[in-house]
Amino acid sequence: MKTKHMAFLLIVIVFVSTFSACAEKQYASDQYAANQYSVDQYAVDDTKTKPLFDTYGFDEVIKNNPIDKDFSSIIFTGSTEQMIEENCKYRDYWENEMNAACDKLAGILIESDLVNLENAQESWKSYMEDNDSLRKSMFYERNYEGADVGSLAKAFVSVNQAKETRYRALELMEYLYRLANEVDFVYTGW
Repeated sequence: MKTKHMAFLLIVIVFVSTFSACAEKQYASDQYAANQYSVDQYAVDDTKTKPLFDTYGFDEVIKNNPIDKDFSSIIFTGSTEQMIEENCKYRDYWENEMNAACDKLAGILIESDLVNLENAQESWKSYMEDNDSLRKSMFYERNYEGADVGSLAKAFVSVNQAKETRYRALELMEYLYRLANEVDFVYTGW
């Protein structure tokens, strides 16, 4: 009798484990498909793409920022060219915000902090350049088995460049907000 119960219990455990793993995999797949190229991947509350805002209300200030708001209204036709173009514009708008925040911080910071900011920006730019070189090598120049290449890879690269630039811009804007209690966007429209 114990053997029958043990066998039954083992079958139930295997079934539950298998069902649970399949459900988790399907959920992850559905989430990926739903968010693959949507503005949600840039959501301010996304812990992978945002600095640790919120203790001073910065998250509320930038939650409905004009760049994300305009980007979310774009209707993607499914063309990877359009996706790349719009992501590059998005990146450029955030780069403008990043540069404006750097300029404003330069007027506030003492000399030693300004040197640190300049060094941090140079390091960030170097990181971006090195990462772009790596991505181009992996996805455009090499033929790794199983790797997405071509226009889809370019779309992937453009999304990541935009996310990383947005993150850095918001990080610098948060510094400005905490030091001078200001967040002014230089963005004037898509």
